[in-house]
Amino acid sequence: MLLLVTQYLSTDDALALSNTGMIGLFDMFDWMCGKTLTVLLNRAAQGGHVTIVNHLILSGASIDQLYNWAFHIAVKLGHEKVVEVFLNEGVYISRFSDALRMAVKYGHGSITKMLLERGVVYDNRLLQLAVRNNHVQIVYDLCQFHADKNDALCIAASCGYDDMVIMLLELGANPHHNEDYPIWIADESGHFSTSECIRRWTH
Repeated sequence: MLLLVTQYLSTDDALALSNTGMIGLFDMFDWMCGKTLTVLLNRAAQGGHVTIVNHLILSGASIDQLYNWAFHIAVKLGHEKVVEVFLNEGVYISRFSDALRMAVKYGHGSITKMLLERGVVYDNRLLQLAVRNNHVQIVYDLCQFHADKNDALCIAASCGYDDMVIMLLELGANPHHNEDYPIWIADESGHFSTSECIRRWTH
């Protein structure tokens, strides 16, 4: 089993695997054990070692063990290529997956887009999270999947995010939403450049 995992690895990947402590801790019997493969997969995913992840899966490591821990840690840490491997291998993702929340929270735009394209459903709380964290690209992508642009505009105005406000206005957000609330909340929050930006857009 050790040969199955390592014989095609590059020198750099082999060194990376060694540095994680995964080589030398298990005897040959352990290497034949599916549980060990799962442990190795978790560690490889955590380290972003895409080649190792690929070969562990080919060697029989399950991608759906322990609530998809390996997949979720790759999402959280922003290991895009590892996430792509799991998705291509058919990892189970519920329509309301926590993976999307993690991707949005930590600002991983490419992963967010991959999950949206595979049908993972977002809710308004994720839009609010992306806006408040000033993840402009993620907010843009969510809007392409019919997120509420007006709600996003109000939050961006309250935070004083001028660039995001302009982007949302360009995408069709209504500057007069809810009786000029975006302008009012920007002024109320002390973001006068933001409120002026919205006013200029209305003229």
